[in-house]
Amino acid sequence: MLIAELARRTDYRVHSSPHLIVHNGQTTVIGATRRRNYVRGLLPPVPGQRVLRPDLAPLDEGFSIELSPLLSLDRMTIDAVIKCNIDQVEKTIPVKLELPGARQWFNTEVPQIVSCRLHERFRWPTDKVLLISLGVVPTPAPQAPRPLALPISTGATRADMLVLIENKGPTTGPVTAAGRPAARHFHGRY
Repeated sequence: MLIAELARRTDYRVHSSPHLIVHNGQTTVIGATRRRNYVRGLLPPVPGQRVLRPDLAPLDEGFSIELSPLLSLDRMTIDAVIKCNIDQVEKTIPVKLELPGARQWFNTEVPQIVSCRLHERFRWPTDKVLLISLGVVPTPAPQAPRPLALPISTGATRADMLVLIENKGPTTGPVTAAGRPAARHFHGRY
């Protein structure tokens, strides 16, 4: 019901497959990053020229979630270790600096970064859904057309990233890494 209600909102986005299957005892990493450049300062001119060049520095922004679930032997509880790293450039602040002795100004940028780090172990009953709220928007985000043209601010805003983990029971025909049926192993879907 929560996912259906969220999907009706214009500011709701899905960052990966909504039905990602993670087998019991396996680790899965999902994420998306992009590189942004900003002007860190000035580089000296190349020999034979008098023009200073901008010093561009790279900055990676995005998110990465690592999930390692483990079902208890009685199949009543799930233990999961979740690592999440989010780095987002909220805005870049322009700074003007004066070149000494030349009365010349140049522009640099100072990135303002919002970060979130989570490394926790969770335990919950298999008949319940785990909902984790991370409190920051990860970028890059998929660009989907808005169904309605509403006057929504396009400035840097913060929102909430939600991770829902649910036990879907045993998969049909558990297999080993070699593709053969597993003996005495249970694989759950999350």
